[in-house]
Order: sequence, then C-alpha cells, then structure tokens
Amino acid sequence: MDRLKGLSLVGLGLVLVTSAYLDSPYSILNNDYYYKTEGVRQTNAFLQKPVRNLVEYEMKLEDIQQRNGLIIETYREYEVKKDNEGKIIESKPTSKLEEIKYRDAAFGLEP
Repeated sequence: MDRLKGLSLVGLGLVLVTSAYLDSPYSILNNDYYYKTEGVRQTNAFLQKPVRNLVEYEMKLEDIQQRNGLIIETYREYEVKKDNEGKIIESKPTSKLEEIKYRDAAFGLEP
C-alpha cells in the first residue's frame, strides 16, 4: 500500500514536471515563438522637442441675463488649437453650453 502511494506521487510529479516544461518558452513545442529584436535605440531627451497637446478646450463667457431675481451667466466651450509656441491657430465654438445661476443682491435674499 505504501509502495502504491509512493509510485502515484512519483507519477503525479512526473506529469506536473512534464506539463510545466511543455508550457515553458524553452520547450520543443514553442520553437516557433522565438524571435530576435534589434538593439535598443537610444535618444537624447534634451535634443527632442517637447510634444504638446495641440487641442485644448476653454469655456468663454457668452451671455449675462437677469431673470426673476437671478443673474444667469452662459458659457460656451471652445476648441482651441495651438502651435508648439502656444500661439492660438484656430478657435471654434462647440455645442456645449453651461449656465451659472446666482441671486442678485439687489432683489434681497428671499426666494
């Protein structure tokens, strides 16, 4: 009985070792996956120009209204394109609008 347990443990160990070898990149089955890469390309970071995000979004005040004791400010989002020096090349409005509402002090604090 003890001999049978020992043989089964040895058999299980052989199965585990064999499956681990076949799954490894060093096995006979994985020869197709070998490839050689070129050497590491080195660059000098000081010589490269910084990469900038050329498109930015800004909110600009478009309208101010007074209604029912409230001051309503309307802002529109603009898509702003800039060059590498930060100068604006193009600015065009988007469809996104936002409103900020707050009470006018001249009408008092009651709603």
